[in-house]
Amino acid sequence: MINRRISSACAGRTARLAASLAVFALGAAANAASYSGAGVEFNRVSFDYAGFSVPDSNYGLLSADFDTISTALGGGSFGFLNVANSGGWLVQNLPVDLSSGLNGLSVLFDLGITPTGATSINASIDFSSTPLATYSAGVQSAFALNSVTMNGSGLGGPVTALGAPPAAGGVTFNVPGFNLIWQPGHVSLEEDDEQCGPGSLARSFTYLENRYGIDIPDPNNPGTRNTANSLVGKIDDLIDRDPGQSFSYAQLMNGKLDYLGGSGLVPRILLHHHNNGDNKIGAGNYVSPGSVTSRDDSATPVLEWLLEQIRSGQDIEMVYGNRHVVEIVGGGSIFGRTWIAVQDDADQGDPGGTSFLEGGLRFTFLEDTDGDGRLNARNLAALNDGNNINLFTAESVPEPATLLLVPLAAAMAGMRRQRKQ
Repeated sequence: MINRRISSACAGRTARLAASLAVFALGAAANAASYSGAGVEFNRVSFDYAGFSVPDSNYGLLSADFDTISTALGGGSFGFLNVANSGGWLVQNLPVDLSSGLNGLSVLFDLGITPTGATSINASIDFSSTPLATYSAGVQSAFALNSVTMNGSGLGGPVTALGAPPAAGGVTFNVPGFNLIWQPGHVSLEEDDEQCGPGSLARSFTYLENRYGIDIPDPNNPGTRNTANSLVGKIDDLIDRDPGQSFSYAQLMNGKLDYLGGSGLVPRILLHHHNNGDNKIGAGNYVSPGSVTSRDDSATPVLEWLLEQIRSGQDIEMVYGNRHVVEIVGGGSIFGRTWIAVQDDADQGDPGGTSFLEGGLRFTFLEDTDGDGRLNARNLAALNDGNNINLFTAESVPEPATLLLVPLAAAMAGMRRQRKQ
């Protein structure tokens, strides 16, 4: 039996977080014969970064249209997609959940044996109400293989390397149970080339406005430096980023903190971060030129910290590959493996790239795949630093009672300093 639960608004707050929670024993393929693959699209990805491109790569992108899948299954609204062929288990337990507020999700996978120039891919697809612990190709059908271009980047300079796609069957499952946590209220945004950081911040601030009624002074319109009535353009102004130009970690942090501080939104919005064992912004609290502080939460185990932020409705940006910034819109665990869903403009500087069909909403498992002590986003493109996660930053809207404690704590700290003097 599926036990699904949607959290409601807490007293004294606006609506917070839609969450689906379900727990089961380890599953086995059961519904393959009843699902034809309607609503699923396959693409070969070409990567086109400034000065570096990989046309017709070995990366595939599978997109899943939740409404079409639901209709094909007679109105079912929840389950998991698995895809395999003779190359292995290509797509592992992609959640399909109409309660998420998303139209769909996509996931990168290894095209492997599919030849360059192929216009179709053979695969078997299973849809089941519970995740699967194992899955292998059964009867395969031919699906059209289309093409999509991706180029999301901007942090720290140009992309100069692209690693291998995620290995088929790379995630092993052995712990019963799963949970899916979704954050409704996230929005899309068309980005300029190399604008992933300001773009992610603009989406994040708009999410806080949509969920909690925070008054963000600028609208979520596309733009660049000196563009009027554009939140992302205002952030470009603050960090001194010209159109098409990359940005640094310091610019990312300073733009975020000083925009919120200069708009009078601190301490209404509290800021913190986790470095995932990679001190790209230094250890300890980060203080911007405008004297706004982001608290360092890195002492907390990273997965524990991350899932708590998602669960409590906080907004989170994630840096990976030492080149790209995305916004997290959901997460949880599937058979003991942590997963997240991220949002970006996957094709910067061109129309499109923000929908799940184009890779703008992607699913990934999080694991330390290379043994260096840092989490990897295993289903995202491996850039200059592979798919290592370099930084998480978060914004939270505390309960009103917590806000009252902030000036009180500051006053007590001042009194202690006076006594010492």
